Amino acid sequence: MLYNTAKPLDFDSDSTFFKEYFEITKVIYDGDEEKALNQPIMTVAGCPASPLVLDHELCETCLEGPKYGFPLSMTSMVMASASGPIYSAGTLVIHNAEVLTALMLAQLNKPGCKVIYSQATTIFDFINASAPIGAPEIGMFASACAKLAQHYHIPCMVAGCTSDAKKPGVQSGLEKAMTCLTSCLGGSSTVFGAGMIDLGNSYSKEQLLIDNEIIKMVRQIRRG
Repeated sequence: MLYNTAKPLDFDSDSTFFKEYFEITKVIYDGDEEKALNQPIMTVAGCPASPLVLDHELCETCLEGPKYGFPLSMTSMVMASASGPIYSAGTLVIHNAEVLTALMLAQLNKPGCKVIYSQATTIFDFINASAPIGAPEIGMFASACAKLAQHYHIPCMVAGCTSDAKKPGVQSGLEKAMTCLTSCLGGSSTVFGAGMIDLGNSYSKEQLLIDNEIIKMVRQIRRG
């Protein structure tokens, strides 16, 4: 990934590898440790176990990641009516509490460390026993979380351009356009999901090309 993109990398983290991540960063900067600390090229991430549980590995990520200068991306994945309340507002409260608790742990350990407010919260589908990421609610939650992040004056990364479709087609195009637009209109810093299909279980390069066109259109709308 480092050879083929200039974009930062976001890892669903295992804290036992953080020292190796940092050594890789140092290599990119010709061994300059200060640059590696102050200009990180990757973030480390974690997900609370909803509702309101920070497991051992998540806590290790919050404590260890900032030591190496890695921005901490904390992503809640509450499911309304399953691991969260049936009402969207109540689910948003759970989401906010989980993210802020994790970020607070990191700040207590290393005040001023870089953090990102992240979201993949959606509803629960009782018929299919799944967490649909093509549902309109995921974009609505993303937009709301973007506003919360703005309130706290920190960047956010939210889900959008997502779909439950098994392959590229009408369903994926519709769901991705809707979720991408809704996520972006809230003022999010970053939206993830391009190329993802099948509730995030699969990835399609063909879909990625289509999503690139959707993203161009959404950017034009957002510019006003």
